[in-house]
Amino acid sequence: MDLVTGLSSLETRADAWRVDQVLWDTVENGPLSDGRDEEDDESFPELTPVPFPHYPGDYAAQWYAGEDVILRHYPSWIAVAARTPSALDAFREAHGGDWVNE
Repeated sequence: MDLVTGLSSLETRADAWRVDQVLWDTVENGPLSDGRDEEDDESFPELTPVPFPHYPGDYAAQWYAGEDVILRHYPSWIAVAARTPSALDAFREAHGGDWVNE
């Protein structure tokens, strides 16, 4: 089962919130994670939106998943985690910008 299919089967909003918190920690603090400010007209066509509930206000974020990366897109910040160093490097190269950990 892939991540998007698995997350779409969560039964309650509380389940989704718990998973969101674990993934949030991964993209912000994981060993293969990075982040940067959002750039104008940012898009991630190679990634699939993850069906999490949309939270209001400062917590509003959209999750995206790909084969080797997961991304959390806040209103002004992008945080990404990858399965491998090469996947993280490839994502950074494809999406440019001033990455914190690069």
